[in-house]
Amino acid sequence: MKDTMNFDELKEGMRVKWGESEGRIVKLYTSHAWAEFKNTINVPENLYIDRENVQYIVPVEPEKGHKFETGMRVKYKHQLGTVEAVGKDCCFVRFDNAWGDLPCLFENEMLNELQIVEDEKDEIENITQTSPSYYDVGGISVNDVIRAKLTPEEYAGWCKGNILKYTMRAKYKEDEQKDLKKAADYMRWLIESKESQDDVKR
Repeated sequence: MKDTMNFDELKEGMRVKWGESEGRIVKLYTSHAWAEFKNTINVPENLYIDRENVQYIVPVEPEKGHKFETGMRVKYKHQLGTVEAVGKDCCFVRFDNAWGDLPCLFENEMLNELQIVEDEKDEIENITQTSPSYYDVGGISVNDVIRAKLTPEEYAGWCKGNILKYTMRAKYKEDEQKDLKKAADYMRWLIESKESQDDVKR
């Protein structure tokens, strides 16, 4: 991280630090900028920043939700949507094929998996539907919702239970492969969950 910044490096919405106070750039003008500092320590609520004192401004790591902006196109798994609102560590996304009136809330691990769409044409061509539409609620698969609501240990147990269920009953079904494929899906989700936990630990 740089210790100081040049005026031309400032951008609206950028998270910055002034002394011991952290805030964000509210408005940029040709030769000055307005910054709003929420956690103010001996600094006014609205601080005038010009080319002379900009040397004291340093960038800080953005909060989880701050990299997203209202109106931005995003994707989650195989679903495309639009950001409707952004909070300090969360954001709301309305998906193109959403069911219902409420946008989806992203926070914690789900927020980390939300990606910004750079080229929507390429995304539409590359995204494939990997599960039946009736498994999706509001543009998000039921599995993803369950994963977000359960602890990692609870989610692992849920996956293991379904793996056992589908493998044990497969030979009694007319379409044995169908249940074996479902068991494979749960095994894949269990592995993905374990891998993401390992990444967090690192």
